[in-house]
Order: sequence, then C-alpha cells, then structure tokens
Amino acid sequence: MAQIANGCKLQYTIAATGKLSAAIGALVWSDIEDATNIPELVGSTSAVEVTRIIDKAKIYIPGIVDNGGNMDFTCHWTKELLALVDAIAAVQDTKEVGFRVVFPAPADCQLAWTGKVAQVTNEAIESEGVIGAKLSIFPGSAVVIKATADVTNENPFK
Repeated sequence: MAQIANGCKLQYTIAATGKLSAAIGALVWSDIEDATNIPELVGSTSAVEVTRIIDKAKIYIPGIVDNGGNMDFTCHWTKELLALVDAIAAVQDTKEVGFRVVFPAPADCQLAWTGKVAQVTNEAIESEGVIGAKLSIFPGSAVVIKATADVTNENPFK
C-alpha cells in the first residue's frame, strides 16, 4: 500500500549530556511543526570498483552512503521556528542532537540520524505567498531506519 505524506512528523531530541547512544531509557522527542517538505534522507550508495585483471566484466562492491551533504527541509518562516533553531544551535556543540522523520500507518517507521542545524535561511518571497524558510540539517551519522508496529520513543541510536 502506498504511503501518503499527511501525518509525517519531523522531530528532534537533545541528549541530556554528551551522546545520545549513552542515554538511559526512552528519548523525549519534540515536533518541528513548521516543516512543509521532507528532502531525500537516505542517499544512494556509491559503487566501488574491485575488478581484477582476470575478470571479464567490471565488478563492484557497495561503498559509502552519500546523503549529498545537508538535508534541507522546507518550512514556514515563523518566530517559533527561528527560536527553536537558535535553541538547538546553542547546545549542539556540547550535546548531541538527534532528528527523525516519523511515517504513520501503513509504513509505521522512523528514519533517525544525529546532526547539527545551521541558521535558517529564507526562500524566495512572492506576493500573496507564504514566506518560506529552509532548515538545513547536516547529518552527523548514517540514517537509521526502524520499522515498528507503533513507532515509539525507544532510542534508535543505541
């Protein structure tokens, strides 16, 4: 069954101290409510050629997953979004920040990663248009896909 985007959530969590992988118990996740678009989260895997001179065709093995740098989420430009990003930026050098996108039924899964935010930038402004913002998150880990019957606050970083 196909998955529609309605009901998807962009969320974040901040480690109480240090790393999220050391957190005890469930994590506390908060919504980033102003998100309007989710970029590609799981990048493609590069192909590393390992062909030997005796082979009759090129041979490849999976390389490193490349998310293409920053993940740009389109959002509404709001004072709440600006304050939230400022608050995350203020702690991200001393406390690890986790992000996740939660897909409701029928997918019932979450894609989670650690990362850092950059200052919010504005999108082009048009007459009678909603002012858009770009929230850039720079991944600090691979994206972990957790499929669960009911997405919980279990720690995906352990």
